[in-house]
Amino acid sequence: MKYPIIIVTTILLLSSAVNAQKRSAPDWVLETKEAAWQSRDSQGEANEGNFGDVWYSKDGLDWTELKSDVIWSKRHEQSAFVFKDKIWIAGGAAEPDYKLDSEVWSLKIPKRWFRDN
Repeated sequence: MKYPIIIVTTILLLSSAVNAQKRSAPDWVLETKEAAWQSRDSQGEANEGNFGDVWYSKDGLDWTELKSDVIWSKRHEQSAFVFKDKIWIAGGAAEPDYKLDSEVWSLKIPKRWFRDN
């Protein structure tokens, strides 16, 4: 059964006590033919920091963190979308100064992030 994105998000937050304890609400959730993908932005208040993690799930219940040596700096308010079999991340306010930037990143599913500018 294929779930709408909003249900995938709800399952993520409630399904696994281990994962739910580690995670805040996702900044973005995307679905590709391979899996559902999501990332968190801030931990809550502005002074609590940001996350730079990306997670994926094939069933919406069990989530695995994507490990990569190449990943963008921790940020919030970035845009995320799927185009031409890649996940794209653009802009956002990055640590440490939280100024909006114009970085563009893409992930060729399922392996590796590449900076595209």
